[in-house]
Amino acid sequence: ELGAKGTFPDGERTVIGAFRRSVTYDRDYFWTEYLLYHPRDGFEWLVHSDGHWTRVKNVPAGDVTMSAKSARLRGRKFHKFQQAEATVRAVVG
Repeated sequence: ELGAKGTFPDGERTVIGAFRRSVTYDRDYFWTEYLLYHPRDGFEWLVHSDGHWTRVKNVPAGDVTMSAKSARLRGRKFHKFQQAEATVRAVVG
């Protein structure tokens, strides 16, 4: 719900928006992304998909080096799992 507050180890966050998204393969796969805000730390996302929660924080674009199938950030390499065009199904906020 908009305005809801949650507490993380580094402080409280407020939900200021959310949207429901999906991709289609053999069927539709849905997830929800909640936009969180803190006056000191700015914006971040809380993603709920298949019963799992993921907290996503922004990083400066200049800190990421990308190739076709991977990305590097602060000495770590991340491989692309899959690629699809997502559809926005609903927006709040």
